[in-house]
Order: sequence, then structure tokens, then C-alpha cells
Amino acid sequence: MIDDSKLSAGELLAALAGGLLLISMLALHWFSAIAVPIAGDPLAAAAAPGTYSVNAFEAFTFVDIVLVGCVVLLVGEPLTRWLGGGSGGRGAPVLLFAAVLAVALLAFRILLPPGVEGTQAGFQLTVAVERGAFVGLGLALIALIGGYLAMRRQAIDTTARRLRRDR
Repeated sequence: MIDDSKLSAGELLAALAGGLLLISMLALHWFSAIAVPIAGDPLAAAAAPGTYSVNAFEAFTFVDIVLVGCVVLLVGEPLTRWLGGGSGGRGAPVLLFAAVLAVALLAFRILLPPGVEGTQAGFQLTVAVERGAFVGLGLALIALIGGYLAMRRQAIDTTARRLRRDR
């Protein structure tokens, strides 16, 4: 039996942001590589210069797997509670952990983009951060706010139970 009264606004916010993070990882361009041919290099004549954009799954080798794990936690914990199972209201630390990990990984990758910069096969390569990475970071921050709100509600509920029990 589905019971939506079990979920807090923070849990809903974290789950929604997590789901949208997964969609943004698939649908948006997160990074681009700009290839400029080096004059006089014979390798540069054989390939086309230009800008090549990639999504999160194409850009990352390990971070995307960890981010998908964060999404599973952000969406899965509230979903299992909504469907009647789950952690009995003690899943807020899981949400907060997943959101903090996602924010840290995305901030790191925005500051230090993946890929190879320098000279490769007759081209000067430069990696640029696209708006998809910033959207992903924003969604991870929203999930962090949701995890924080869920933790606050959990602390308030625990205090209220103790007060009722001590009467």
C-alpha cells in the first residue's frame, strides 16, 4: 500500500533532484574538447578540427559510476519508504551522504575537468566545462538541501517521540 504521508519535503526534494541529475547526465553536454590543428603537423591534415561535446557518461570513467550510485541512494531510499518498506524514517543520513558525495565529485570535476589537454595527434586540445556540468552541480546542491531538511525533520521527530515517552 502506498502512503505518501511517510515522506518529508526534504526526501521528496532529494529524490526529485537525484532523478533529474541522472537525466542531465544523459541528456546534457557536460564537457567539450576544442581541437585546433598545429600548423605544419602532418597528423593534423588527416583529421578534422573542431569542438567535440560529451555527456557525463562519455566524459567520466569512474565518477559517473559513483554518481549513479548516489542517484540510486537519493531516489531509492525515499521510493522504498513511499512504497511501504525502507528504513523506518532513518534514511536521512543516507540522503545527506549521497548528496555530499555528489556535490564534492562534481565540484572537483568542474575545477579539474576530465580529459587530456595539450598536444595530441597534431592538435592542440583544450577541455571546456559546458552548462550540463553546472546543471548537475546545481541539482546535487538541491539534493543536499533536501538531505539536510530530511535530517532536520528526523531530529525533530526523534525529539518529539522522546518527549512523549518521558511524560
